[in-house]
This record gives sequence, structure tokens and C-alpha cells, in this order.
Amino acid sequence: MKKIIRLTESDLVKIVKRVISEGTSGKLEGRDFIINSDYTVSVADSKGVKKKVQFSALGSKINIKDIKKVGSEYIITSKNGTEKPIDAAKVKKIVTFVDSSQSQTEISTGMLSPDIVLKKI
Repeated sequence: MKKIIRLTESDLVKIVKRVISEGTSGKLEGRDFIINSDYTVSVADSKGVKKKVQFSALGSKINIKDIKKVGSEYIITSKNGTEKPIDAAKVKKIVTFVDSSQSQTEISTGMLSPDIVLKKI
């Protein structure tokens, strides 16, 4: 037998806010990830445990709003709309970092681009 659940407008608003606060999710080279409300990214390690990673460049934290795969690379979009392409090989380094016991690592993104520093938090 089906149950009908009635929601008030305030209940619906709470549900929508909760979904939005949980952030964008997807896959990075086969690993689940979610963008947290504090603009950090939680990436699943090899055992499926999500580890929170903060991205920074030139000493400043990158507030990540979205990560999308486009062809063979990923596009990281920051809160202010800046887009940064990262190829799949660099994303594999992110996955390796999540699996490692390191607390911080750098990923070179090219001569003209600053390195991305990953830090587990």
C-alpha cells in the first residue's frame, strides 16, 4: 500500500537547502568525490573512506564550486568562476595522494600555471 506524505513549504525548503549544502558529487578517475559546503573536496580512498582535501595555488585556498570531466581532462571551477583545466594524469596524482599517508603534495600544472598544492584536512 502506498503512503502519501504531505510536506509543508518550510519542510520542502529544508530539504532543498540540505541537498544544496551537501554539494556537487561525481567521480574522479573512478573515485567518488563530493564538494563540501566549505569548498573543500572529499575524495574516496581505495577503501571507500572519503578524505577531505583542500586545493591551493600561490598560497591561497581555491574555493572549488564544481569539477567536471570534459574529454580527457577535468575542469575545476572556483567559487569566483575561474576555471582551471587539469588533465587525467594529474587527477590520478590526486587519487594517489588520497591513498597515501602524505599530508601535503604538489601537482605541477605547467610552466605558466602555478602548482596546485593539495593538503589533507
